[in-house]
Amino acid sequence: MTRQVLRKALERKPFRRFSVRLTDGELVRIKSDHSAAVHPKGETMVIFEDDGSYRIVDIALITKLQAA
Repeated sequence: MTRQVLRKALERKPFRRFSVRLTDGELVRIKSDHSAAVHPKGETMVIFEDDGSYRIVDIALITKLQAA
């Protein structure tokens, strides 16, 4: 996966929900354009959870994007 693909999905207007599939099979939902951000260097992505927590995902561990 590349940072350009992720940024394009996050910046799409109107935003469309999507999910990212990780190498371990986990599916992580991105519910809004404000619920995730790609680091400027493009190596990691921060995903904000509904409970106020967040997780940092190595972009190299994302295998594909899926429509939500």
